[in-house]
Amino acid sequence: REIASMMAGQLKSGTKNFTKEQLQDNLDSMKSSIDFYFSGQSMVIDIRSYEKSLEPVMALVKECLTNATFPENELEKAKAESKSSLESQMNEPQSVAFVQLSKHTENYSREHFMYTPAPKEQIEDQAKVTRDQLVSFYNTFLGGSYGVGTVVGDLDPARVKTVMTATFGSWRSEEHTSELQSRE
Repeated sequence: REIASMMAGQLKSGTKNFTKEQLQDNLDSMKSSIDFYFSGQSMVIDIRSYEKSLEPVMALVKECLTNATFPENELEKAKAESKSSLESQMNEPQSVAFVQLSKHTENYSREHFMYTPAPKEQIEDQAKVTRDQLVSFYNTFLGGSYGVGTVVGDLDPARVKTVMTATFGSWRSEEHTSELQSRE
């Protein structure tokens, strides 16, 4: 659970062709944003941009998805920021109530992906995450074998399909690629 979440959060931390700052500068110049996160067992890519920047923003999405480098220093920064945020939640009544309610209504072990960890448990779990684990998860599971896209705005559907195919069309995880090869 923590590995997937942290891996998604690190996709914009640097690629083979761009530093974290260069990615952000490019997005800022187009008044656009890209966010990656996990929801359940699916990765969500939230892209906000203007129509005129569709192609270059999607090229940056592809860059982040296919050429992420997961710099160690950025992982450590993310862990420290998350720890600080989680520590502040440890005494917030709403956070405490949510965790306690979850413990009473759910019957999942701590290892189960549906388990709701307390902030202290999240801190402990995140501290154990290594760059090697992120890279392994990224290489093994991340790929565009299945996806759903929603596009809002006055855009030509053929153009959107072309851009989506260029971005996600050949992107496959090792697991999906080996699964396809074993079916042949």
